[in-house]
Amino acid sequence: MTLLPSSRFSVADRRVCVLTAGRLCVHQWQHGRAQETLSFRPDEAGLGRFSKYLESAPPVPIYILVDVVEEEFRHETIPHVFGGDRRALINTRQNRLFRECRYVHAVFQGREPDGRRDDRVLFTALIRQELLDPWVGQIERYKVPLAGIYSLPVISASLLKRIPASSTHTLLVTLQGSGGLRQTFFEGKDLKISRLAYMPKLDASQVSSYILGEVEKLRRYLNSLRLLSRDTPLDVFLLGHGRILGDLRHQAADTVATRYHLVDVADMASKVGLKGELATPFADALFARLLATEAPPNYYGTDKETRYIRLHRARIGMKAAAVLLLAGSIAWSGFQFFNSVVVRDEAAAFTRQALFYQERYALGQKTLPKAPADAYQLKTAVEMAEVLKRYRSTPEQMMMVLSRALDRFPGLYLKAIDWKTATDPKAPVGAEKASARPSNPYAGGAGAEVGEELYQLAWVSGRLEPFDGNYREALKTLTRFIAVLEKNPVVESAKLMEVPLDTSSEGRMTGRTGRVDAATGAKFSIRIVVRASHEIS
Repeated sequence: MTLLPSSRFSVADRRVCVLTAGRLCVHQWQHGRAQETLSFRPDEAGLGRFSKYLESAPPVPIYILVDVVEEEFRHETIPHVFGGDRRALINTRQNRLFRECRYVHAVFQGREPDGRRDDRVLFTALIRQELLDPWVGQIERYKVPLAGIYSLPVISASLLKRIPASSTHTLLVTLQGSGGLRQTFFEGKDLKISRLAYMPKLDASQVSSYILGEVEKLRRYLNSLRLLSRDTPLDVFLLGHGRILGDLRHQAADTVATRYHLVDVADMASKVGLKGELATPFADALFARLLATEAPPNYYGTDKETRYIRLHRARIGMKAAAVLLLAGSIAWSGFQFFNSVVVRDEAAAFTRQALFYQERYALGQKTLPKAPADAYQLKTAVEMAEVLKRYRSTPEQMMMVLSRALDRFPGLYLKAIDWKTATDPKAPVGAEKASARPSNPYAGGAGAEVGEELYQLAWVSGRLEPFDGNYREALKTLTRFIAVLEKNPVVESAKLMEVPLDTSSEGRMTGRTGRVDAATGAKFSIRIVVRASHEIS
């Protein structure tokens, strides 16, 4: 055995170890081309060479493909459940079928067509785990990522897809490098049974006859298991090469019960992605390549045995994330740099444009006559003029309100009117004391802010004529006058502030009986608030 130098391996490549009862063969590829196959016998010397190989080779993930007689297949049905219930059922059934067996696997193969429609499950197990222990122990010792342990008969379903075989009952027959004849029977695409027969040392001319004899034995065995009826045709796919394939073409005659299909191993090599000519009748390299290409989930490997592959994949994920982050950072930095260049060029263009307009403005100012004030002062004056224009106010509106109400009360005579404008409808006016409440009075509207409500306030003093001393009637008249004022939609409020007769508890009644003083009787005062209307130009 020759160990390949470490430089010939790539971290992206995979290695498949095909384990048989007599040896372990390591198949490895580089850029899709098969490299030298390394073989190790299951003795102390072979394990020592395998240990040195693992020590010197890069930590490329390893896939173990098992091709031994000590593999059992059982078909069972379980209730159609999900999640934890399904896992519990599988574990219970595996423990019952293969007690104290470490390497067990379950393959779901659809559901029953009627009844409860239970799940059909193929249970497989490696009975002699001591065949694997020495090799797995060395792999764990050097912390090589073990991707999984797989069954060659189960993997052969992928080879059947590439032939392709579309019959209902198919028998796949391959020659193995360990000297065995592997026969795997499929019903549709589902694996039903697989048998590894020992091939005695025969003359080359006798090999084809022996293969056909073993096929006939297996056919009768399938009939006895009722997996195949006697009148159902069996499609047999025989893989070989060279003289063996030529002899089979002459000897494998189709019958009503058996139809033979001969497949050259060299032709299948190109279909599974093997580069170069494969001049051998053995199919080990085909199965190894299928496993390395498809990399299905682990079958038999325990969590302890496959812990390093999880670390390996996590490391690859972190490296990929780092590369993506670096690429994203570079792209973002490039975008920001390009954006900064564009912004810098735009800023320079705007600066040149501003300087151009400043020069034109300065040149235009020199040709204009001298203004009495600068631009800022003119702007302030215009704004003040706009405010004065918007809020100019006269007592015309208040006079209109009073005149319309007085038309209905000819006995009311006005003595005085105190009038003002303010933004606060409660601002003091007339006889009211300015200190009565804090306010923000405004007279004339020049100091109001644009959009603020403006009010006209008036304190109206007067008397009733003629007045005959009937204070009750005078009070009714003034009350009706107030009501007429408040009906006007522009009147915010109208309140009688002074009445001819003070009826409050604090007031004092004075005068003489039997005669009315016309000069001092029937006086009143009214406070009126009107919402000022002004034109907006």
